Amino acid sequence: MGAPRPHSSNPDLGILQGIGYSKQVNNNGIISFLKEVSQFTPVAFPIAKDRCVVAAFWADVDNRRAGDVYYREAADPATLRRATEDVRRYFPELPDFSATWVFIATWYRVTFFGGSSSSPVNTFQTVLITDGKFSFTIFNYESITWTTGTHASSGGNTTGLGGIAAQAGFNAGDGRRYFSIPGSRTADMAEVETTTNVGVPGRWAFRIDDAQVRVGGCSHTTSVCLALRPCLNGGKCIDDCVTGNPSYTCSCLSGFTGRRCHLDVNECASHPCQNGGTCTHGVNSFRCRCPAGFRGPTCETALSPCDTRECQNGGRCQEERGSAVCLCLAGYTGAACETDVDECASSPCLNGGSCVDLVGNFTCLCAEPFEGPRCET
Repeated sequence: MGAPRPHSSNPDLGILQGIGYSKQVNNNGIISFLKEVSQFTPVAFPIAKDRCVVAAFWADVDNRRAGDVYYREAADPATLRRATEDVRRYFPELPDFSATWVFIATWYRVTFFGGSSSSPVNTFQTVLITDGKFSFTIFNYESITWTTGTHASSGGNTTGLGGIAAQAGFNAGDGRRYFSIPGSRTADMAEVETTTNVGVPGRWAFRIDDAQVRVGGCSHTTSVCLALRPCLNGGKCIDDCVTGNPSYTCSCLSGFTGRRCHLDVNECASHPCQNGGTCTHGVNSFRCRCPAGFRGPTCETALSPCDTRECQNGGRCQEERGSAVCLCLAGYTGAACETDVDECASSPCLNGGSCVDLVGNFTCLCAEPFEGPRCET
């Protein structure tokens, strides 16, 4: 909806199954691999199989009005040392991990599409870390004051709240490995800087190369999850074992959110139906009932008069002055080309010949001694 083109970074990152994908820093809060993600209204993870993304705050960012998007690669000793310490702290099963490459993208005091230079602003950051074998992402949230753009996502005109709020987490693109930070696509995202999975408010850390979702060094099959089974509606339970307390996080299936995946996201909240269409909410889906004169999944297409006119017997519909007119093949007539023209009605056969009606033509059976197409000779 008019936001700037994504910022791009060309070097490859050994991430997501260890494959070196070209990465794109998109101004909508996403770092994507394989291809950019230009959609501003977030959808629930998992998403399409060719969409490999890490999303600290997937929302309708407009940094033309306020803020900047910065990104850089880092291989200096101080940054590598700090990244190594973070990974070893949050993933204690890898005590020998040593970072060889770090990529940092920061969305600094950015506002939302539909806002202004005085609108609320957000600051958040994505850090990618790898040693060439293991890969991690860390999300840092400094200040989150808005969640939604005002047009594509139907947020508030001045507050940036409401509608379909930001999605946060990662999506490996295989339909299996993904994680949604609790509260994604709901008003709870305004408080994401107070949440954590590693004991530091405003920070989330994930390992994103493994066959299992890993949070704080624990797989999603550990004891707390097996004992409590807290996640509803098919959500996956991930045991957070670095905080020192029995705690868990639920990674929800598409269409659900909340601490226990107990909230059904209202897919009609973003008003997807255009031209006065009526939205009916479903689980991770919606249906539009279109008013007269419109059709399509979101009632986006205006009907032509020919869309409701059926021409028979090979006739072709043509719009003339706002009305539908059937152009009939030879031998047919009527408003819908429904009538077979009687070619013998004009008695074309002479000298007592008998007329046989054909489609768009006739033939004459001549009495002796006459002959010719019309028995005229």
